[in-house]
Amino acid sequence: MGAGGGRGRADSSDGADVEPAEEEDGAAGDAAAGAGHHAAGGGGGSSRCVVVLGTGRSGSSSLVDALNQLPHFFVRMEQEGAYWYLYLAWRLLEIAYSHSLDFIEAVRPVEARSGPAAAAHLSYRSAKAIYEQFAVTKKMPWFNDLHPVRMREAVRAFYTITYGYHGPGVVSGFKELRFVRGRAFSSEYSTYKDFADFMGFLQLLCADVKVLLNSRASSSLEDNYKLDSMLSRNGVFRAYSNETFARDLAATHEWFDTYAKEHPDHAFRVIMEDMYDAERNRTLMRDMLTFLGEQPDAHPHVVFNRMPSWPERKSAKPAKAKRPHPREPWQLRRTERRRSERRRRLMELSRWTEAMVDVEMGQAEEEEEDWALGEEAYQDGFGGFGEDGVGGL
Repeated sequence: MGAGGGRGRADSSDGADVEPAEEEDGAAGDAAAGAGHHAAGGGGGSSRCVVVLGTGRSGSSSLVDALNQLPHFFVRMEQEGAYWYLYLAWRLLEIAYSHSLDFIEAVRPVEARSGPAAAAHLSYRSAKAIYEQFAVTKKMPWFNDLHPVRMREAVRAFYTITYGYHGPGVVSGFKELRFVRGRAFSSEYSTYKDFADFMGFLQLLCADVKVLLNSRASSSLEDNYKLDSMLSRNGVFRAYSNETFARDLAATHEWFDTYAKEHPDHAFRVIMEDMYDAERNRTLMRDMLTFLGEQPDAHPHVVFNRMPSWPERKSAKPAKAKRPHPREPWQLRRTERRRSERRRRLMELSRWTEAMVDVEMGQAEEEEEDWALGEEAYQDGFGGFGEDGVGGL
């Protein structure tokens, strides 16, 4: 098959040319595509799934627990942002395929005749024949057959193995807090388009993906100081100013609002304050269950506050209302200097301790050696007991 339109012919290693092999792929490819779809979760994986994206300290765990009160829902908690790296891998594979121009041109007739699924599942004979056709005429550092259809099937297969393995009767899913600006998305370069692209990737996980976008009502530092404190305490932000934190959180809120407005069929906004407000939470619950395709009246027992809240830290003094602690750049620099000084002192203490241990060990060895010499001198001077049991000089 020629690169210009598929009309050329080239011999494969077994003597068969490319076009007859492609003809058989028109039928065999469809069967292979069906098998691939089944392996990817189309036959045994979840047909419905839910992804909860939160900003952190916004009631996301209670939201997941509310979903899991439905008898056929099983949504898991965080997974260290693993699906972000799957997203990056998927993007890189698509980019790599875009460079394989010879293969892309070669399979276009198959796509036109039998569809993209057939082109994605060529037989070994046909795929190898395309390679052999061009390998004798040019260098091909980017040649690959990473067809986008098969890569999408790979994403779904990964989700099926990790979360959707209970079958189509169970609505599976997970929650994650890292898919926000300032964490997965760069503070400096990320835009709403980057977020929307990632949301498009999440739609590949199963046949019907619903996304719940959860946050507090306000993105101000004062209303999110618990999140700021948690991220700082856990070492997520090393040198992160209040202004950057507030700007990233505001951008994330805007992304959530915009995406839910543009995609009401699969995205739904959940505000934490509404979850715990006695006048609004039942309305929110009904709207959310309707969005998920459930009958609200069939699940009156589902509530947002079943899961206990975070335990308060024990203290002998009465608890005081926590206030945000603004951090200026000079305060961050001072904190870093103090940490460096503590590390330096610990290193000095460690070296001093090692030196003292060496000295003690050296003294102990000298004492043991002196004792051994003294014992040897005693034996040489006085001897031991002879055969007759009497010691002598």
